[in-house]
Amino acid sequence: MLLTLTAGFGAAALAAGGAYFAPHLVRLTQARRLRAVCARQRALVLTYDDGPGPELTRRVLALLGEFGARATFFLLGRRVVEHPEVVDEVAAAGHELGCHGYSHRHAWRCWPWEPAADVQRGYDTIRRWAAADAPYRPPSGKLVLPMWWVLRRQGAPLGGGPSIPATRTRPCPTRGRSLRPSATPVAAWCC
Repeated sequence: MLLTLTAGFGAAALAAGGAYFAPHLVRLTQARRLRAVCARQRALVLTYDDGPGPELTRRVLALLGEFGARATFFLLGRRVVEHPEVVDEVAAAGHELGCHGYSHRHAWRCWPWEPAADVQRGYDTIRRWAAADAPYRPPSGKLVLPMWWVLRRQGAPLGGGPSIPATRTRPCPTRGRSLRPSATPVAAWCC
């Protein structure tokens, strides 16, 4: 009897843990789909996280402008509060704006409600520039169930992949090579 109860509790805990981390698996699936779209359309996807910053963001904007390229800027709410004028420049240049939370909470290293509150606070902060359903990229790529609920309520795409409308793609100049995210804030995938 005790063994049956222990096994039952163990199975319930495993199921609850699986459900809790399921959004992370969805994010990984969406990243795989994004790579497939890149491969089919021979597209280069550029994203910029953890901004805006007064120097680097403007340098990235200048470089993108030089090539007529577009990127998705995943904004940190606390940085938006510090540099709203830079967000004005990013928006004016026609780039896609997304949410990266407010303070870059690692979802697996804090209480479950903390990253969910951070996501909501991030969206509340960028509301002036981005739609309620702007894409979301989780800090450190980690996602948990309470964050999923906030994103579902927002109507935001889960997984943080930028949208790639056919009108915004460009041929990939590095045919046959694959670029991986680097240590710099600009991450590029080319398939």
